[in-house]
Amino acid sequence: MKRYLRQEISRSPKEPFLPDAGFLPGYPITPATELAEAMSRRLPQEGGVYLQAEDECAAMHMCIGAALGGLKAMTATSGPGFILYADPYGWALGCETPLVVLNSGRVGR
Repeated sequence: MKRYLRQEISRSPKEPFLPDAGFLPGYPITPATELAEAMSRRLPQEGGVYLQAEDECAAMHMCIGAALGGLKAMTATSGPGFILYADPYGWALGCETPLVVLNSGRVGR
């Protein structure tokens, strides 16, 4: 039996996120790197901005700041990076900040 794996990550945020463009700060960590690569090309075409942060915590803080400033904001990471989002993520939840966080993972058996 053959197995096929399609990467749809570059398409996943397109519908809810791109109509009004927006802001995606991120720090490349696999498997979320594919989203960062795709959005770094796609967002400027739609009037948005992709910014590579110096670490995961900074990416989350940038995302929160953009959301509080009125932009549609999103960030993406994977399991090891998500734990570094804990402090700013908790603050954003407490302030009811509207943002999207994509926590990607690898497919296993």
